[in-house]
Amino acid sequence: MVINIDAFNKKDIAVIFKENDKLSGRQPIEFITATNPVVIIDEPQSVDNTPKAQEAIRSLNPLCTLRYSATHRNLYNHVYKLDPIKAYEMRLVKQIVVAEAKGANTFNDAYVKLAVVDNTKGITAKIVIHESRAGSGKRPSR
Repeated sequence: MVINIDAFNKKDIAVIFKENDKLSGRQPIEFITATNPVVIIDEPQSVDNTPKAQEAIRSLNPLCTLRYSATHRNLYNHVYKLDPIKAYEMRLVKQIVVAEAKGANTFNDAYVKLAVVDNTKGITAKIVIHESRAGSGKRPSR
């Protein structure tokens, strides 16, 4: 069975939580949990990232849960490591993108430095930049 996490978040409309006459008035979820399924989660960082989602997965009464991702946030029972570089080398992903503001040996190019990041009242950042004005160079903060 393939199912997405939204089936648990929308219990009022999800078929697996509706009683069915063909199932003797029982809910399909009752049969699923009785089998102790093997749960396989692709990209768990976007699926089981909330307490509600984690509870939904536990409610399936799984025999085991396998999580596949190159960028795990939580390493539950780590069996095999496939990081982004190894995935690229094995041709499992098309590309790896790295954002960089300054390259090597580019001393005359733009200077941008991330000084402070704050997320208490939304995300804000303080950067230091190199600014040239009328023959003088300054590094003001913004």
